[in-house]
Amino acid sequence: RVTQLGGPSLRGGGFLMPSSMGGDPNDILAQILGQVGGMHPRYHGPAGGDKPPPEEAEINFLGCFAESQLEKVELKYYGEGNAGSFNAMYWHATGDHVPYFAMARHGEPLGHAFTAHGFVHSDEKPKWGIYDGCGTRCQDDPNRWCGCSHEGSRGFPNPECMDNENEKRFA
Repeated sequence: RVTQLGGPSLRGGGFLMPSSMGGDPNDILAQILGQVGGMHPRYHGPAGGDKPPPEEAEINFLGCFAESQLEKVELKYYGEGNAGSFNAMYWHATGDHVPYFAMARHGEPLGHAFTAHGFVHSDEKPKWGIYDGCGTRCQDDPNRWCGCSHEGSRGFPNPECMDNENEKRFA
C-alpha cells in the first residue's frame, strides 16, 4: 500500500510506480544494467555512417597491426557493428577530428574498432605487413580490409586469424 503525501491512499501503484515489481530485484537490476550498456554511443554508428566517404577523401591503408602496437596510443573505442563497417569508422574518425582509425572484426561483421590521433612511434611497422591485406574484408566495402579478431571462446571466431585465441589484427 502506497500513500501519497497529502492525498488519498493508492492501491496497486500510482503515477510512474509499478503496482508490483515482480521477480527478484537483483534480476531486474541486472536486466536494466545490461540494456544500458548497449545504449552507450560507442556501440552505435555515427550520423551518416552508412554513406561512403567522399570521393576526394585521401584514405590510405597503413598495414595490419597487432593490438600491442596500439596500447600506448590515445584511442577512442567503438565496438559492435562499427568494426565491420569501413564507412562507419571513417565517419567516426571525421567526427572525432582524428586522422586514423583501426578495425578488427570477427567472422560476423562486428568486433573492435578505435579512432586515434596517431602512433607512439612515427615509424611504427605493422606486425603483419602492408601488402598482404589484413584479415577479413569489410561488410560495406569489399575492397577494404576490416582486420581480424578471433575470440572463439567467447563465441566470436574468425577463420582468417585462428592461429591464436584472442588474436586481434587491426587494419
